[in-house]
Amino acid sequence: MEDVVQDGLHPAANESKHHRVEGKRTKADTGKDIKDGKLGGELVFKKNPTFLKERVEYFDSLLKIQQEAFALLPTQKISVTLPDGNVKEGDAFKTSPYDIARMISKQMAEKIVVCKVRYPEGRIATLDEGLINPEATAETVGEGWMQWDATRPLEGNCHVQLFTFEQPEGKETFWHSSAHVLGETLEQEFGV
Repeated sequence: MEDVVQDGLHPAANESKHHRVEGKRTKADTGKDIKDGKLGGELVFKKNPTFLKERVEYFDSLLKIQQEAFALLPTQKISVTLPDGNVKEGDAFKTSPYDIARMISKQMAEKIVVCKVRYPEGRIATLDEGLINPEATAETVGEGWMQWDATRPLEGNCHVQLFTFEQPEGKETFWHSSAHVLGETLEQEFGV
């Protein structure tokens, strides 16, 4: 057996927790077998699992409520200022940062991960009222930049910064979202 530290324990401590073959763990203390190097055996992909269907239905119901509320607001033209000073025109509660990126180029729109938005004149209206929303204080703190989903409609004249995965803000957002996916997977597979 190799003299290595695993699980933060000295090899002697590992002896009582795991059986070993050729220096590898063959059974975890959860009782699940390791087959072909995989805890619990072969990973089986379940298409459209129930938990995902329920969450998508819930999200879709909230999106519908939001879209209906946006439809009641009067149409208002907005100016969207980019970091280079270039200004794009759009419609409040219809035009998203993704749409602005498409105005620049199709390739840019395909690479957008997240953006930051600030409303120097304030927002026209918002559906965030009544929600516990950390973005609410972001408007009055510092320079007022808020993280903004690329497909979320803009709510007034604003300044926008677009981020791809190549930039630190894009990586952070992508990895944060990926961590939620991983957490959900672990929750469903192992009940943790």
